[in-house]
Amino acid sequence: MAQEYNIGIHLVRAARKHADRVAFVTVDEATTYGQFEGVVGTIATEFKGRGVRRGSCVAIDTRDGRLAVAAVAACGLLGASFVQGNPAAYAKSALDITHVFWSGLPGDKKPEHPNLIPVTPDFFSRYKLQSWLERLAPKGYLAGRDTFRIGLSSGSTGTPKFISLSVADSCDRCLDWTKTLESNALTAMACLFPPLSGVGLNVRVATLLSGGKIVETGLADDLRYWTENDVNFVIGSPGQVADLFPLMDKAGMGKLDNVYLGGGRLGALFLEKLMAHFKIARNVYGSTEMGGTASSFVTEAKSYHGQLYKSRADVWLEVVDENDNPVPQGQEGIVRTRHAIHQVEYIAATDEEGASFRKGWFYPGDLGFFEEDGAINIVGRSNEVINLGGVKINSLEVDDKIKNFPGVKDGYCFPVEGADGVPKIQMAISVEDDQDGVAVAQALMEQSAKSFLPTYHSTGTYVLPELPRTDTGKPQRKVVAEMVAGKPPTATRKLHS
Repeated sequence: MAQEYNIGIHLVRAARKHADRVAFVTVDEATTYGQFEGVVGTIATEFKGRGVRRGSCVAIDTRDGRLAVAAVAACGLLGASFVQGNPAAYAKSALDITHVFWSGLPGDKKPEHPNLIPVTPDFFSRYKLQSWLERLAPKGYLAGRDTFRIGLSSGSTGTPKFISLSVADSCDRCLDWTKTLESNALTAMACLFPPLSGVGLNVRVATLLSGGKIVETGLADDLRYWTENDVNFVIGSPGQVADLFPLMDKAGMGKLDNVYLGGGRLGALFLEKLMAHFKIARNVYGSTEMGGTASSFVTEAKSYHGQLYKSRADVWLEVVDENDNPVPQGQEGIVRTRHAIHQVEYIAATDEEGASFRKGWFYPGDLGFFEEDGAINIVGRSNEVINLGGVKINSLEVDDKIKNFPGVKDGYCFPVEGADGVPKIQMAISVEDDQDGVAVAQALMEQSAKSFLPTYHSTGTYVLPELPRTDTGKPQRKVVAEMVAGKPPTATRKLHS
């Protein structure tokens, strides 16, 4: 097939075009585009020697952004598909993983696989890389419908789901991001999503294709590396970005230029803090299954109330009732979406998982309504509405209050079955380092009774070192409920009406 749909070719071309520019910055070193091409060449040559070819599926198991993107490029050059190496992927026999590329940290357990390709100390000194691409003679893929990436959905329900994404689909998503970043004058990007998550990988690829710099330092050293490298784009979930605010304040940073957010609804309290730290925010609505669907730029908190505008002509959005009939403007219903290119389905899906795809539409589980000007407003998720004996509460609105409570570092609510068989709400939080967890939990319980949970009060609040979230920052309510099952809450109070 035409190599124009090959991410590997695109990345090598960008590396040669910007050879002397810095491509990656870590706490240890800076890597130029020319050096990055050497990493791609080494991995691709090693992959080919180890039998990676068309039809292979490589599990890329690394937390190093440079190695992750380079390994993805190598898979593209050889026409192989890839999946993020993690326990869920290794346990899914239907993925048929043929090779594992692994670069663990000292003390990490190596995956057990007969075709393990580890990054050893001599890994990048094995090959002479002059004219490596010509000698490699990469064949790429046969057709745009061939599988390039096996994506992992958020698993926010506690059941990870894998999706086969085609070469054309994946290339389309990355190039779409590239146009957006170029039009907004990206120079240095800090992505808080892991390097092999859907958005995490796509924006890293897009940054390299646009000649930008990726600052892979996380939130290290009070953002010193961010200021030294003139970071002007930050991409993450609302939960991840919220962790930035105190660090930005401590570092005395002014407003950064741009922040892109995905993976969650923007609460009112969070939005106020967001616009105090960034000049422009872009709220992006999408999914691993369908890619970006709608978005909105925000320049001031008071002017934004959740409106999102369809971002592409080849995307269709509808709000329907339980019988799949479109509902009137302004009426809340079930969101469904369709894309001209992104025709996907779950791998080895259960009947329940397969029901997300019906008659060409994808149902992401979101609730929303259309506004007068055609904007869609996402108000929550169908499985995020907690039914407390007939009283329905949008857990995302409760989460916003919890997360912004004084002393709370992270937090959200989750349902449990009460002794009377009626669901009750509990809260899980982590607290700032200088805070007394018991005192914060107790104060939160008292405040919730007065304001945001007045009818059915939380039966308890748990203080945990860290709260489980997906790669995109979504709360894993089922997981945290299992974590605390049978354990006494940190703070409790009696229920009353």
